Amino acid sequence: MQALLASPWLWITLCVMVADWLAAGFKKKPVRYVTKPAAMLLLIFWFTEISGWRGPLAWFGVGLVFSLLGDILLLRPDRGFLFGLAAFLLGHLAYIIGFNALPFRWNPLLLLALAAVGAAAGLIGRHILRGLKRGQSYSRMKKPVLAYMAVIALMVLSALACFFRPGWPPVAAALSSLGALSFLISDSILASDRFVRRRWWAGVTIMVTYHLGQVLIIAGALLAFSK
Repeated sequence: MQALLASPWLWITLCVMVADWLAAGFKKKPVRYVTKPAAMLLLIFWFTEISGWRGPLAWFGVGLVFSLLGDILLLRPDRGFLFGLAAFLLGHLAYIIGFNALPFRWNPLLLLALAAVGAAAGLIGRHILRGLKRGQSYSRMKKPVLAYMAVIALMVLSALACFFRPGWPPVAAALSSLGALSFLISDSILASDRFVRRRWWAGVTIMVTYHLGQVLIIAGALLAFSK
């Protein structure tokens, strides 16, 4: 943990993330064309410095790259939303592979995690689909949205399963699990704000939960695999 916190790239990344939150809160779109991609690019620098993209960590690096691509595409959501959705879906798939690189030890608590994640994904999905039905893009967006919800739910479940992977220290599993849940919250707010109802606080909340989710997922993976 000390090695992660000692890197100046982490603190530079967090500063740029805060700048992006402020830009999102005050709706400074020109500023966000710089701060939004810069935050993820700096996070990749921090990840690369610590990990060297060795072993299973390479999958988390791939996830970060697809997330950066998704961020860039979503700067113009009117044109790039579906492409951005696809980029983040691929990023989640990369995280899923990274989380499942080590086997888990069966535990009945996994059934509880599966039930909780499934119930949350079902409720969120129903809420989003209800909003979609009121618009004109229902037939075009239904399948991509459902596919994305299924993949991010699997990503969250894969992160929670790290508590039962002998190769994952408990602190690492806790960090990545909190990160995955934060990512789910971010995407749920984003989808609700886009398809159900606009909320004045959504923009900044989406970015805070998204950035914290990414940092925590990567911090947990680095603790688990950086030896």
